[in-house]
Amino acid sequence: MNQKSNLIIPDADVVIHLVKMSVWDRFLDLNQVYLSKTVLEQEVQFCETDSYHLQSKEYIDLSKDVNTGRIHMVSLAVTDILPLQSEFSKMKAPQIELGEIETIAAVYLEYEPGLRACLIERAAITCAVLAGLEEKCLSVEVALSKCGLSRTLPQPLTEKRFRSIVSQAKVTRVQYLNTSHK
Repeated sequence: MNQKSNLIIPDADVVIHLVKMSVWDRFLDLNQVYLSKTVLEQEVQFCETDSYHLQSKEYIDLSKDVNTGRIHMVSLAVTDILPLQSEFSKMKAPQIELGEIETIAAVYLEYEPGLRACLIERAAITCAVLAGLEEKCLSVEVALSKCGLSRTLPQPLTEKRFRSIVSQAKVTRVQYLNTSHK
């Protein structure tokens, strides 16, 4: 089997989708999964899966997975995040949540070798591309496919949507780089 991918997940939405599809546990077995401290402490534990159309109301508790090392927590200092936030501000990038900023910063700073961000939110994908991280990001569809968990997916998780957003963000990045050097 191939070496496990180092994947960082930027927000609770990705986790909830994978739980809903009943692939979360297998996904953890097949990948080295990282979540930012913000996502673990402020987002995931308060999300009810029934809001995502599951049969029953249940809370996602990832503490066991963190305690057993199946999920690795990424904790960055404010000084690690501020330069990236400053660049996003200059580029007039869309607003993203703290967990997404931490995720993009972890990839940017190469928190772990080969770390790639598994993104679904349009604003987060755009910011990652604006930061020059296109090659270090992937869609949920590709992440699942790489570890043999291919599924028919809802549109927000597809590679086609991801690539469309990346293409649009690349145009914005080129325009910014052209105007900032004049």
